[in-house]
Amino acid sequence: MKYGDFNSALKSEDRMGSPVTFSEIQGFQGMIDVMQITPLRSKGWHFAWCNKQEGNHRVYCKIDWDFGNYEWIQRFGHVEVEFLNPSVYYQSPVLISVCAYTSLHAKTFKLFTNVMTHPNFKATLQQYWTQDGVAFNMEAIWRKLKKVKHALKDINSYMATYSQKLQLARRQLDFVQHKL
Repeated sequence: MKYGDFNSALKSEDRMGSPVTFSEIQGFQGMIDVMQITPLRSKGWHFAWCNKQEGNHRVYCKIDWDFGNYEWIQRFGHVEVEFLNPSVYYQSPVLISVCAYTSLHAKTFKLFTNVMTHPNFKATLQQYWTQDGVAFNMEAIWRKLKKVKHALKDINSYMATYSQKLQLARRQLDFVQHKL
């Protein structure tokens, strides 16, 4: 993997506010072709640099690049580069996620602390725990826990929306900061 500030656009779409000429990108494109590398998967802000000037003088450009060759991408195809909100800076911070993991198994149930603060938590727990009477053996306890788990999944998903609302608020803040 090669990553860095190459101070060059790769194609005309990589700059806004100032035209990109063929002679500007010719050398950079030639180097990429000779090295047989390709840009890695990325997300977030497309333009990693801004001159922060006002009006028609403002220029956005993608000058930070991350590349991999065929073999590297075959081994580490899960690596993703995220260009974060530049906020008040000229360049975007970069987050390279190398530990992405996708599981083939179902997600395990996790009871989060904030779920226990939900007003219906105790009532739901009592309702499903006392449903079949007293449990004397391990299998009966396991069955009760399974019923409680299914009932609490609804509360869990309801509480998870708070996390989604927070993420949405952060995206809106990024958008507003970008407009400044």
